[in-house]
Amino acid sequence: MSEFQRGRVTRVTFEVEYPDGSTTTSVVNDTQDLTMVAFSGDRVSPEAVEQYNVSQDDWRQNPTMLLEYSSQRAGGQANPSGSGGYVLSFCSKHSHCEE
Repeated sequence: MSEFQRGRVTRVTFEVEYPDGSTTTSVVNDTQDLTMVAFSGDRVSPEAVEQYNVSQDDWRQNPTMLLEYSSQRAGGQANPSGSGGYVLSFCSKHSHCEE
């Protein structure tokens, strides 16, 4: 824990545009223990990349981002990297894009 006090993010709003041109807005209110938001595969751990790169043939199955939390969330999976974090695929065209 840091000895330096600072503000805490309590809500994050994402505006997503999909390859078909459709858009959606999503709000993440569950920010407690949120440690990372990954927007690209090169920021996803090699062990968790299967959850991010789901299909080469159907972009609708691939999440827009991965959220990593330090504690378990419904629908989340333990990060296989052994980092102790839990990843949650978020905002694919086939999944919900709302918190």
